[in-house]
Amino acid sequence: MKMRVLSIVAILLLFSGCAEWREPPHPGNTPGGLEQSASGPTTAAAPSREAVRQEVEAVLRENPQMLLDVLSEHKIELFDIVNAGVKAKREQAENKQLEISLANPKQPAINPERPHIGSKDAPVVVVEYSDFLCPFCSRGAQTLQRFQQEHPDELVVYFKHMPLHENSMPPAIYFEALGKQNPELAWKFYDLAFQHAQDIAKGGEAYVKTLASQIPGVNMVRLEKDVQSEEILNAISQDTEEAGKFGIQGTPHFLVGGVDIAGAQPLSQFDKVLQLVTAKKAEK
Repeated sequence: MKMRVLSIVAILLLFSGCAEWREPPHPGNTPGGLEQSASGPTTAAAPSREAVRQEVEAVLRENPQMLLDVLSEHKIELFDIVNAGVKAKREQAENKQLEISLANPKQPAINPERPHIGSKDAPVVVVEYSDFLCPFCSRGAQTLQRFQQEHPDELVVYFKHMPLHENSMPPAIYFEALGKQNPELAWKFYDLAFQHAQDIAKGGEAYVKTLASQIPGVNMVRLEKDVQSEEILNAISQDTEEAGKFGIQGTPHFLVGGVDIAGAQPLSQFDKVLQLVTAKKAEK
């Protein structure tokens, strides 16, 4: 009986479009089929799709527990099917969003005087919108570093701020202030800030200042002056406003050639977007 229910499930899948309908083989042309009569082959009429559907519906209405019993005995298989469906749906949505973003790339404001990694003339601009106290941003920063190292001649990377957490503003300010002295100092601070995010969250600006003082070559007198700069505060404010204009609601968020990558995605996603962006540039 349970095998019959499994067969019914298969038929349901067929009628829902998950399988291809195939007419049953001609009985007179298969081993064990009906023999031909003198007037020609004798065939059994195949049930119509509608007839089968009605029979399946009737059986399930009369015996719903049969189907539940079979499914309960195949929990792992059912779980795998559901997970596969969720994954496929998510990938479908992501691919659709990627297609839309590729057709309408965003145009972030770029100031080559701000800290960046790579040549400002590199063919693909990468912008990272981030928060030094966001744990996912720390993971995203590591992936971005690998991405840039694998494509040093293709990418220039800029860091923009979305200080969403309490005590996120001080490290953002210090990053920009250190960049005024030397961009390399800013990127050294970038690494340290993500490594010590919990300490910054507890210690605030006092800890940020201590952290910056540990970087060789930092002019602390100039740093204390630069962190008071209205120019830096305006730049951070403009970063946040730009992110809002682009519909960015959380961190980290990346633009690779203007194409969105939301969240701490794997390196493969960055490579995929870069390939698409490069291919699109080649078409022009």
